[in-house]
Amino acid sequence: MLQQIAYYPILGRPLLLYLGIATYTSLLTTAAIQTPAIRRKTRLHPKWHHRLAILTIALATAHTTLALLTYL
Repeated sequence: MLQQIAYYPILGRPLLLYLGIATYTSLLTTAAIQTPAIRRKTRLHPKWHHRLAILTIALATAHTTLALLTYL
């Protein structure tokens, strides 16, 4: 059943691919939101960085879980 969910086609590509892209994008956004604040010595609200980090962890967990459980 998990294999059907992981490989559910969206626009001809599996859901697992889109989860991977979303995870990578979230990771880059989380890193990029803090980089200008470090260079300019200004502080962005840390709550946004933390929220994006939690989103990244959730996406990575879902992506990894679906990828690993399809082979069990």
